[in-house]
Amino acid sequence: MSEFLEKYLDAGYSGIVRIAYDHKESGSGHIEKTTETVVARKGKNYFQVEAYQRLAFLGNSSGYFEQRPSPIDEAQYAALAADNPIMDTPEERNNIAAAKKRSEFIDALGKEPEALAPKCPKCNGDTTRRTGPRGPFWGCQNFPNCKGSASFSAKAKALNEHIRNA
Repeated sequence: MSEFLEKYLDAGYSGIVRIAYDHKESGSGHIEKTTETVVARKGKNYFQVEAYQRLAFLGNSSGYFEQRPSPIDEAQYAALAADNPIMDTPEERNNIAAAKKRSEFIDALGKEPEALAPKCPKCNGDTTRRTGPRGPFWGCQNFPNCKGSASFSAKAKALNEHIRNA
């Protein structure tokens, strides 16, 4: 599927069909350029949309994303879309909605689970959420110098479970 599908949906497109895709990385891997062409509907109109994304990973990561729609007619849409699957299926829309909901929930929680973290029982340092073979626990941030740990409280367990299932 398209890494830009959510952006197309946010722009109001439907019946989205990819007709071209290209992704290139610089030799050093510090710059990525992705171009994609789709055809789609927006209301009663049809468009061919050229999407561009450039990401740079030098020092401060930066980049941009741009969509350039060009009007087409229904026959052009049908011809260009022929033999290509529609990307915005109900299942994909549900996946995107669920991912958004989970992300919003986690953002809303902010640092709440970490706010429940106890001090290390061995060195009195800060602990952080970790996961081991028996589930989540608080591990000392001074690890490996300190191997102190503490169990999750009932509230921390409930929050952790809620985050996992969101």
